[in-house]
Amino acid sequence: MAGRPGARRTGSRDLFALNRRPPADRGGTERRRNLNVELTWWMAALIGVGLAVLPSLIFIWGKTRPRRNIDPELQKVNLLSRALAKGKGSLSSGQNRKIRKADPETMCRVLIRDFDYWTGQRQQAVIEALRELGYIGQGLQWIESRDPDQRIMGADLLGYLRATDGVMPLLKTLADPKEEVRWVASGALRRIGDSSTIPQLIRALEPPHNVTPARVGEVLISFGPAAVGPIREALGRVGEQSRGALISVLGEIGGEQSLTTLIAYLSDQSSWVRACAAEALGKLGEAAAGPALAQALADESPEIRSRAAQALGTLGWPEAIPILQRSCKDEDWAVRTSANQALKELRRRSGGKG
Repeated sequence: MAGRPGARRTGSRDLFALNRRPPADRGGTERRRNLNVELTWWMAALIGVGLAVLPSLIFIWGKTRPRRNIDPELQKVNLLSRALAKGKGSLSSGQNRKIRKADPETMCRVLIRDFDYWTGQRQQAVIEALRELGYIGQGLQWIESRDPDQRIMGADLLGYLRATDGVMPLLKTLADPKEEVRWVASGALRRIGDSSTIPQLIRALEPPHNVTPARVGEVLISFGPAAVGPIREALGRVGEQSRGALISVLGEIGGEQSLTTLIAYLSDQSSWVRACAAEALGKLGEAAAGPALAQALADESPEIRSRAAQALGTLGWPEAIPILQRSCKDEDWAVRTSANQALKELRRRSGGKG
């Protein structure tokens, strides 16, 4: 049935018209595309400029940055050290050449730093090379210098070269006013290890020598049992201070002969020597010294009684417990304190018994 002319049609065509969207804005899309292209171009340009400038910036930074000052002497030491670190036995011709070209101070610094890390064969090879080059004479010259640093290098050099010619100068250096020089000299004498110096070391403890007893003691202790006989012979003729120092050395060395000697000197006329003997017996830690130390608890000197009590605490001798309990009532507070501490130590060792 045909509709009337001019009437409004409301069919499917109108429904499609309602759902139809307006066409996209083609002009806006084109502008965004152009903007993206422009941004990409600018980013590429900036990256290119940065890459072009970067080498110049690195160069400028390298020239202007603060640099660590490298000691040229240390550089020489490092080079020689690396050269001598190659191999473990005899020296190569190149290594011998470097040793000949090195100045004595550089060589000495390498010895101080590296010697103990080399193998025995390498140590001996370097010692022989330096002896042939006259380094012992250089060490003797340095040890007489007014400069303490040179005296230290001289003592070190003589020790590393095991130069017996340097024993007497090193003994004199044990009285050096600088403690570091004395310490290095005692180390050099220990390295040389010449037992014929034992009597000289003992005499060095007596006036008018002004050596440090501790430094002499270190050298004597390094000889071990070989020093016990000469020390025992000297104890009867040296003064009080020297006897005390030698008694302390025997306590560090130990052994049966040292033990019997220390027990005997618990009855020395000098209270200082008796105190040193009691302390040395404590270091030995031999239970055989227990009865002698128990008798020392009756000494007239509180110092000896106190040290004897301390020594008894280190022996692990159970019979000392009732003796120390009586000493806890001593009239001197130092003796009481030492006895209490010794009792605690003995009870700890015995698991709390006693």
